[in-house]
Amino acid sequence: MVNFSKLSLLVFPGLSSSFTVLPSSTKMHLQKKMGASYAELSVFHPSCIAEKKRGLNLSPQDVIEAGVSFDTFAPQFLWLPMIVAPESDLTKKIMGTNGIALILGLALVHLAIVVTAAAQEGALDQILIFKEVFEPSNSQLGGMQKLFQYPNFVAEEWPHVLIWDLFVGRMIWLDGLERGIDTRISLSFCNFIGPPGLLIHAATCVLTGKGLPPMGYNSETED
Repeated sequence: MVNFSKLSLLVFPGLSSSFTVLPSSTKMHLQKKMGASYAELSVFHPSCIAEKKRGLNLSPQDVIEAGVSFDTFAPQFLWLPMIVAPESDLTKKIMGTNGIALILGLALVHLAIVVTAAAQEGALDQILIFKEVFEPSNSQLGGMQKLFQYPNFVAEEWPHVLIWDLFVGRMIWLDGLERGIDTRISLSFCNFIGPPGLLIHAATCVLTGKGLPPMGYNSETED
């Protein structure tokens, strides 16, 4: 068995000699302190466990931040296959069979943001300003500028825009598949700036002789 006391004399002779000249009471005190420090570093130490519990206690603002981040980046993974490979079986599996369920999932995250933000201070002020926006005698742009000064209002509106754009984008993609129309350009614009993408799709449909996009409407329902 290795004699660690002798080994320490060989590796750290200066340190060992300085330590051995200390009184016995001082040595015991240092040993206790070192043991206590080691225990505090342990993941099972009460202070460490309490710190972990505090880390799991998310504030309402943390929930809002996480929800906004999720609804910002998650849709991009759904746009990508529709734009890059609109006719692939994988894209049809993701956005065809499961597309509406995925969009509803994003909508549920948005609902959590809305509910959490509505319970925070200043929510009533936002409602009153929002009411002013729909007053014809007021400046609608000015009212929206006031609303965008509230971070929680931005947190509600930004995912709202992203989810609706994705919903419309999926309808454009489905129309392209059904009627044989190239939708890659219109979907790219729809992802970045919304309504202009729909206008580009409508123009593409007309110019190719396919007529305006029905967007889910079936003329047979009139009969």
